[in-house]
Amino acid sequence: MPSKFEKAAKMGQKIILKDPGYYVVGTEIQAGNYVLSRTSDNIRVFVDIKDEKETESLQTIQWEIDGNGKKQSR
Repeated sequence: MPSKFEKAAKMGQKIILKDPGYYVVGTEIQAGNYVLSRTSDNIRVFVDIKDEKETESLQTIQWEIDGNGKKQSR
């Protein structure tokens, strides 16, 4: 799904990301440290940290939790 480059919805100090997609730091969410929490039994997270020119991945983090609480990291 292409990103619309709109700021993510805030609820107090929390940012709610309801839809899957791409979120650009500095455009849609502020740079900083985040604590992720889930609102359903299944969650998938993929983070790709790129260089300033967005040509090379510096680090990739991926994990998911299924309904049984099993965590898989890649």
